[in-house]
Amino acid sequence: MSENMIPLFVAIPMGMAFLIPMVSRKLKWAPDVFGNLTMLCLVIMSVAALGQTSPVIYSMGGWKTPLGIDLRLDGLSALMLITINVIGLAATTADGTPCALSASWTAWASLFGVTWINKV
Repeated sequence: MSENMIPLFVAIPMGMAFLIPMVSRKLKWAPDVFGNLTMLCLVIMSVAALGQTSPVIYSMGGWKTPLGIDLRLDGLSALMLITINVIGLAATTADGTPCALSASWTAWASLFGVTWINKV
Protein backbone atom coordinates (compact mmCIF):
# COMPACT_ATOMS: atom_id res chain seq x y z
CA MET A 1 0.00 0.00 0.00
CA SER A 2 1.37 3.38 -0.93
CA GLU A 3 1.45 6.29 1.43
CA ASN A 4 -1.07 8.16 -0.73
CA MET A 5 -3.77 5.61 0.17
CA ILE A 6 -3.68 6.38 3.90
CA PRO A 7 -5.82 9.56 3.63
CA LEU A 8 -8.51 7.51 1.87
CA PHE A 9 -9.38 5.97 5.25
CA VAL A 10 -10.55 9.49 6.17
CA ALA A 11 -11.73 10.78 2.79
CA ILE A 12 -14.02 7.88 1.81
CA PRO A 13 -16.26 8.02 4.93
CA MET A 14 -16.27 11.82 4.80
CA GLY A 15 -17.29 11.82 1.15
CA MET A 16 -20.06 9.30 1.74
CA ALA A 17 -21.32 11.23 4.77
CA PHE A 18 -21.64 14.23 2.46
CA LEU A 19 -23.16 12.28 -0.45
CA ILE A 20 -25.77 10.16 1.38
CA PRO A 21 -28.05 13.01 2.54
CA MET A 22 -27.97 14.60 -0.92
CA VAL A 23 -28.87 11.44 -2.82
CA SER A 24 -31.21 9.75 -0.36
CA ARG A 25 -34.18 12.04 -1.02
CA LYS A 26 -34.43 10.74 -4.57
CA LEU A 27 -33.10 7.21 -4.01
CA LYS A 28 -34.45 5.62 -0.84
CA TRP A 29 -32.08 2.66 -1.13
CA ALA A 30 -28.97 4.88 -1.31
CA PRO A 31 -28.06 4.93 2.42
CA ASP A 32 -28.07 1.12 2.60
CA VAL A 33 -26.08 0.55 -0.55
CA PHE A 34 -23.61 3.40 -0.11
CA GLY A 35 -23.02 2.59 3.56
CA ASN A 36 -22.36 -1.08 2.87
CA LEU A 37 -20.15 -0.34 -0.15
CA THR A 38 -18.16 2.19 1.85
CA MET A 39 -17.54 -0.26 4.67
CA LEU A 40 -16.70 -3.07 2.24
CA CYS A 41 -14.18 -0.81 0.51
CA LEU A 42 -12.60 0.09 3.86
CA VAL A 43 -12.39 -3.59 4.87
CA ILE A 44 -10.64 -4.45 1.60
CA MET A 45 -8.22 -1.55 1.99
CA SER A 46 -7.53 -2.60 5.60
CA VAL A 47 -6.77 -6.18 4.59
CA ALA A 48 -4.46 -4.90 1.84
CA ALA A 49 -2.62 -2.79 4.42
CA LEU A 50 -1.94 -5.78 6.69
CA GLY A 51 1.01 -7.10 4.69
CA GLN A 52 3.23 -4.07 5.30
CA THR A 53 6.71 -4.92 6.56
CA SER A 54 7.67 -1.36 7.42
CA PRO A 55 5.57 1.54 8.68
CA VAL A 56 4.08 3.82 6.03
CA ILE A 57 4.02 7.52 6.91
CA TYR A 58 1.92 10.15 5.17
CA SER A 59 2.70 13.77 6.00
CA MET A 60 -0.44 15.87 5.69
CA GLY A 61 0.13 18.81 3.37
CA GLY A 62 3.76 17.84 2.88
CA TRP A 63 4.75 19.19 6.30
CA LYS A 64 7.01 16.92 8.30
CA THR A 65 6.47 15.84 11.92
CA PRO A 66 7.50 18.84 14.03
CA LEU A 67 5.26 21.26 12.10
CA GLY A 68 2.67 19.01 10.50
CA ILE A 69 0.47 16.01 11.11
CA ASP A 70 1.62 12.51 10.21
CA LEU A 71 -0.68 9.59 9.49
CA ARG A 72 1.19 6.37 10.27
CA LEU A 73 0.22 2.87 9.24
CA ASP A 74 2.10 -0.03 10.79
CA GLY A 75 1.17 -3.60 11.66
CA LEU A 76 -0.79 -2.81 14.81
CA SER A 77 -2.74 0.06 13.25
CA ALA A 78 -3.54 -2.14 10.21
CA LEU A 79 -4.84 -4.83 12.55
CA MET A 80 -6.95 -2.26 14.40
CA LEU A 81 -8.30 -0.96 11.07
CA ILE A 82 -9.36 -4.47 10.08
CA THR A 83 -11.07 -5.04 13.42
CA ILE A 84 -12.92 -1.73 13.41
CA ASN A 85 -13.93 -1.93 9.76
CA VAL A 86 -15.21 -5.52 10.02
CA ILE A 87 -17.33 -4.50 13.02
CA GLY A 88 -18.55 -1.46 11.09
CA LEU A 89 -19.42 -3.61 8.07
CA ALA A 90 -21.37 -5.96 10.31
CA ALA A 91 -23.19 -3.01 11.89
CA THR A 92 -24.16 -1.42 8.58
CA THR A 93 -25.20 -4.74 7.08
CA ALA A 94 -27.24 -5.86 10.09
CA ASP A 95 -28.92 -2.51 10.67
CA GLY A 96 -29.80 -1.85 7.05
CA THR A 97 -33.19 -3.53 6.80
CA PRO A 98 -34.84 -2.52 10.10
CA CYS A 99 -33.64 1.07 9.99
CA ALA A 100 -34.52 1.59 6.32
CA LEU A 101 -38.16 1.90 7.35
CA SER A 102 -37.34 4.71 9.72
CA ALA A 103 -37.19 8.33 8.63
CA SER A 104 -34.02 8.82 10.64
CA TRP A 105 -32.05 6.19 8.73
CA THR A 106 -30.53 8.80 6.42
CA ALA A 107 -29.40 10.89 9.36
CA TRP A 108 -27.97 7.79 11.08
CA ALA A 109 -26.10 6.70 7.95
CA SER A 110 -24.49 10.08 7.39
CA LEU A 111 -23.66 10.44 11.10
CA PHE A 112 -22.14 6.95 11.06
CA GLY A 113 -19.93 8.01 8.15
CA VAL A 114 -18.79 11.16 9.92
CA THR A 115 -18.01 9.39 13.19
CA TRP A 116 -16.17 6.66 11.35
CA ILE A 117 -13.59 9.25 10.34
CA ASN A 118 -12.44 9.44 13.98
CA LYS A 119 -11.19 5.86 13.92
CA VAL A 120 -8.04 6.83 12.06
